[in-house]
Amino acid sequence: KQWYQRRVAITAGIISQLFPESSIVSQAPDEIISLGAATHAGMLSKFPNLSAKSEVEGNGTVGIPLTPSNIEVRVGDVVTQAVAKNTPLPYKTDIELPEGNVIVIEADGKCIAKAEVAGSDDKSKVSLHFEILEDCSIEAIIKDSFTNERTAVHIPPPKGA
Repeated sequence: KQWYQRRVAITAGIISQLFPESSIVSQAPDEIISLGAATHAGMLSKFPNLSAKSEVEGNGTVGIPLTPSNIEVRVGDVVTQAVAKNTPLPYKTDIELPEGNVIVIEADGKCIAKAEVAGSDDKSKVSLHFEILEDCSIEAIIKDSFTNERTAVHIPPPKGA
């Protein structure tokens, strides 16, 4: 056990140097898990409708929906990962997109939505506000900051989700 304790101490020292303001290194594993659960609960509290849809299972756990696939955004030849597979839902993110006026949203490489930002040019800065709801449906707002034009996209949940 002595070599194991030494390795843990060395690893904790390296992590402390890399993240000097982190208090996680000095905490017990159970405390770290509790901190992660509290952080996740705080994130879920931003979605008031979620608690009404959650059900406690027989063993006392609460099932959390996960994204069934990787979600990417394609603009021309540039692909940006928006959401990784198995990300807990609901999930929100904002993505700055490269130049281009045709935006394709893909799930595991297959097109699930396509939108065009009219009038987008070299001066435009296009961003995507992306929200996946508990039922795996997607709400996306594409915004061209130069023209201030917004394009809303709704993608229904996949069958069987």
